[in-house]
Parts: sequence; C-alpha cells; structure tokens
Amino acid sequence: EKRSATSYSKKFKSFLNDAKIKKKAFYCVINIADPHKPFFNDTQSKQNGFDNFKPSKIYALKDVEIPPTLPNLPEIKQEVLNYFNSVKRGDDCVGIILKALKESGFDENTVVIFLSDHGMPFPFAKSSVYLNGIKTPLIVSWPAKIKELSIDNTNMVSAIDIAPSILDLTGISIPKKMEGKSFYPFLLDKKGHSNDFVFAQFDENAGGIPRPSRTVISNQYGYIFNPWATGKFAFKSAAQYHITYNIMKKISSFDKKVSTRFEHWVYRTVEELYDYKKDPN
Repeated sequence: EKRSATSYSKKFKSFLNDAKIKKKAFYCVINIADPHKPFFNDTQSKQNGFDNFKPSKIYALKDVEIPPTLPNLPEIKQEVLNYFNSVKRGDDCVGIILKALKESGFDENTVVIFLSDHGMPFPFAKSSVYLNGIKTPLIVSWPAKIKELSIDNTNMVSAIDIAPSILDLTGISIPKKMEGKSFYPFLLDKKGHSNDFVFAQFDENAGGIPRPSRTVISNQYGYIFNPWATGKFAFKSAAQYHITYNIMKKISSFDKKVSTRFEHWVYRTVEELYDYKKDPN
C-alpha cells in the first residue's frame, strides 16, 4: 500500500498517538513512494496493484506539457502525463499527513520540511547534475514562526545546509567543524549570507556502473566535469528501462535533432559550461 494516502495517514496517526502518550518531542521521517517509477497508469503499476490507489484528480493529455529537455512526441507526452498523475498522488499523501498533524494539535509547533532527493526520472533530469536533476523542492512550514506563503528564490542552499539549519532553529549550537550553513535566518525573512556557489555530485545509478559527474553552480552559471566522457563509455542508468529513453533512442536513428540530443545524454563531454539564466534546460 505504498501508494495509498490512507495508509500513510494511519501510520502517522499511530506515531503521533505514541508521542502524545510519551509526552516527548518527536522527529519523524516519512518517505513517500510517488512519483517513483512505475507511474500511475504504467503497465507495471497496474500489474503491481498500485493503480488501485487513485490520485484525487486525474489529469488528461491536454493538461500537461512536455518538459523542454525532451522531444515533443506522443509516447513521451503519455509518460509525462503518468508522471504528473503520480506527483498528484504524492501530493495527496502529503496533504493527508499534514491533516493528521493538524488534528493532533501538534501542528503549530512542529517544523515540517518537505524535500526531494532528485528531479524527474527522465533523461537530462534524474541521475544528472543538470538543473533539472538537482534543483529540487525545499518547503519549510512552522506556523508559530515562519510567515505563510513566503518565497525565497534568490538564496542558494544545499542539502548539507539542512542539518545546521535544524540545529539552529531548535536552539542547538552548530559545531564549528560542521559543513554547510544555516538557512534559518532566510525562513524568518532576515538577512544572512547565502552560498555564492553550491556543489553537487552524481556517481552511479541502477546497474552499479560508475559514471561520476561533479558540478559547481552560481546564481547564473553551471560548470560540469565528467571525467569518463571521452566518447568511449556510454552512460548507464535506470532510465534505459523507461519509455522516454527508448523512444528517444528509436527516433534518433532518423531524426538528426533528436539524435544530437540523445547522443549527448549517452556520451556527454568531459567539460560543460552553461548559462542557466538563458538556458535552464
């Protein structure tokens, strides 16, 4: 039942009930399965019984657009649609978890951090250090302290900043040797010094074939280093088993534009430099 919002609610309510009985502060990590493959309406999803748990709203093809990173092809649009519907079901899980928290009475003084480990599971996103692979959601809610609906789209933060931020907001001193900076001041609309750069890395995906990439990103530029990309080695990842990858591979045999794009995904180049303000995709 890992695609069932109701199941998440039951488990979390049980956890909150224990917290009430023990009268202790709590820390809870909830991993939501969606929108991992298989997506809603994928053949494997139906076979596994995941589609028995439907999103609260089911989108149609007219509701979605293909990301600019991918070719505009009907089969790819269908997979993107299935992804959207899986995201919606993931949203339903988040919603029912927050509802349980509110009903428990803990919500005003509970810090909720919503984040993702990577971008969409399509070429040029997941398993890459391109923006669509590493620019992920980071939403923090704390009704007692943080202003509702405030947005910070200028300061850059990294996953290594999460631990010092949690220590900061809970009033625990941050060890000097700890890497990362607290972004707690930004949550309170206070000034602080953001990172001038953030770093990211990718090493390997399913299949265990190392294809390491490193990147450093500023507010405008991104430099990528792929030491393996000398033209001799193909990139291997879980995406090879998905429709979008295979459609791109098939079409690239006769479509020059798709072929150029696909070849770059498979073989890359040792160094890449992008102006992400002009070309985020």
